[in-house]
Amino acid sequence: VYTSEQKTAQGNIPSDDLLALQISPGKAYIKGYRVQRIATAFVDVPKPRTTKTIEQEAVTYSTGNPIFVNNIFGSPSLGIGTTATVSLLDKRRGGGGSEIGFARLYDFKAQSGSFVNARTQFETRLFDIKTFTNIKVGTAITSLSQSDQIKGARSGATGFVKSTGTNVTDISLIDVNGEFLKDESILINGVQNGRIITKVDDFKFSDVKSLKSAVGVSTFEADLALDRAVKLNTLTSGNFRLSNTSGNVGVITAAGQNFAGIITSNNIISYTVPGETVPRFNRITGVSTDGDTVNVVGVTSVTGICNGGVSDGLIPGSIDVNDLSLRSPLFKLGDNSLTTPVSRANLESLDVTNTTIQLRKQFSDITVANNQFTSPNAGANLFFQPFDEERYFISYDDGSVEPLKQSQITIAADKKTVTFVGLSKTSGKANLFATVLKSKVKTKQKKLNEANVLVVNRSVEVASGIGTNSLNDGLTSSSVFGTRVQDSKISLNVPDACQLLAVIESNDAGDPDLPALTLTAYDGPSGNNSDLIIGEKITGLASNAVGLVVEKPNVTTLGIVLLNQNAFDIGEKVKLEKSGVTASVTATTSGDRNVINQFELDPNIKPTYYDFSFIERKKGFEAPTNRLKIVFKNFFVTSDDVGDFYTASSYPAGSEKLIPFDQNTERFVSDLVDIRPRVAGYNTSSTISPFNFVSRSFASQENNIPDPFVPDENLIVSYDYYLPRIDKFFVTKSGEFEY
Repeated sequence: VYTSEQKTAQGNIPSDDLLALQISPGKAYIKGYRVQRIATAFVDVPKPRTTKTIEQEAVTYSTGNPIFVNNIFGSPSLGIGTTATVSLLDKRRGGGGSEIGFARLYDFKAQSGSFVNARTQFETRLFDIKTFTNIKVGTAITSLSQSDQIKGARSGATGFVKSTGTNVTDISLIDVNGEFLKDESILINGVQNGRIITKVDDFKFSDVKSLKSAVGVSTFEADLALDRAVKLNTLTSGNFRLSNTSGNVGVITAAGQNFAGIITSNNIISYTVPGETVPRFNRITGVSTDGDTVNVVGVTSVTGICNGGVSDGLIPGSIDVNDLSLRSPLFKLGDNSLTTPVSRANLESLDVTNTTIQLRKQFSDITVANNQFTSPNAGANLFFQPFDEERYFISYDDGSVEPLKQSQITIAADKKTVTFVGLSKTSGKANLFATVLKSKVKTKQKKLNEANVLVVNRSVEVASGIGTNSLNDGLTSSSVFGTRVQDSKISLNVPDACQLLAVIESNDAGDPDLPALTLTAYDGPSGNNSDLIIGEKITGLASNAVGLVVEKPNVTTLGIVLLNQNAFDIGEKVKLEKSGVTASVTATTSGDRNVINQFELDPNIKPTYYDFSFIERKKGFEAPTNRLKIVFKNFFVTSDDVGDFYTASSYPAGSEKLIPFDQNTERFVSDLVDIRPRVAGYNTSSTISPFNFVSRSFASQENNIPDPFVPDENLIVSYDYYLPRIDKFFVTKSGEFEY
């Protein structure tokens, strides 16, 4: 409504602390008086700014539901900063499972009590979980590269090729959005290919049976606890009959029933056999065409968990298995999060001065000698915690796990080291997970880039380029989805974008031109635009035009983005908001066309991490044909930041209107204790799409909190939150406004 250089209708200086209430023209009868307003009026109303302090609130930090595993071998690499990934397999340990997904592992601990045997259950917390979709095409594709984008022509589903190959008919896709359809054609990197999909296998997390990761001192493997048991007699009726056909192979029949659509290959089914204390687990290897029978094979037996053999000979020929159940993990995608809200909303600030946090810290490659070792130093402001079965875990390079007892542990007086004695291994290498207490907690600080600029100069067209033998569009042909002007989603190559300011499309083969001002008579110390700040507002004192300084091509000229509908006048005086410099306009250029109305900004903030933000072209608009210049604001964190989590106090003053709203918690992000990692900036020389799992890295210090928070522990915090206010607005009989 007002520029920073104007006064309001009531004579006030415009401020974010004031609300401009617009009153339309009209008439009313008030206490017998006819009152008429013939023009629109604006009334200044102070916004609610009263806060209340909550002292020393205990916030129970939660990461949502874990994935329960057992029958472990070795230990994983944990923490947000690790570069290791975990393979999701479709068979239990020992079954030669195929990889059907990737994930990153955040935390790992015993559910209760120290390790005893294969039955010991552990809590595993994963993030960035991606299951694959496998498609088959009728005609082989000559060559596919890792990260080529495949799109279904009818479904609109998209995914990225997992592995490079030649003469390919079977394609494994990752980071899939949507569902591919049988008999639809595909596009490769945005170009119609003509191949037809003949089969689709869309894996879900319920298809995952085990985890595997080769990191640290040993390979880590674990079976998922298949605690979800759906009895098949609730889906069909009649008796189930198991016949052992040969060795560890069998057939289950249900005459007149239909297994089709209920179970499929590699599903695990369970049943009980009289006299046995644990259930039998068998794996489905096929379903008959009529759906009346399924073929099963035994799996590896695990003491105390399952007998993996196919029942043979207990009843001659066959056995009734009417408690036949379909097994899967309890965990579902979306069950986990790395944010926890405090009890109040609309926080102004949060104080962690008196806060301590408990972290799980990993120490790798420790030398064991004479059945003992002493840990490395816990680190600055970190202290080992008293023994508890869930707080300490040791594995060895041969995959075995130490069944720790309190008598084996001595914590130093300063709590900086811990010694383990009486270990089961005389020598070798060990991996230690330990719970440590951290004092001197700090809030991580976000800063605001007021005018980030990205030039997009790639194309899906092979003929793109400069010269008579090309399209002469100034673009470079590329197969990397998300980096080309025609892509429906264009990556901004950084996380946490919060405002889209302009999308300028070039009118020729060069870079797009922003609107520009040529200024003279600068009154700053340098007498030119070097005193001006990128991202500050510039206001025309006569025209009331407002722009944002984006570029300084030379010492007299500014590239700007216009923030209102007014145009700057030649000869008028302008003033810069932050630097306070004034100057006079000698020339203006309108620049190339701004197509911002054709795009929407998606910050792309996930429940467990900050992904690359992107702009998405709206439906009904044609793809650009020339270079784009995208101007936007984004939050960033400096490389020297060693804070522990994000809170309301992480955001710079004046950025409150840019803080995103979290749909999962229905809170502003500033109302959360937020430990989500931020993806590191995209390497623009990469041949892999920024939207591919492989392109996401969280290893740099500024983008992560390296050691996992121990879940279900209390954080003691104090904070101030804004109080609501109910206002009443009146029109008096004399036509004046009161509130």
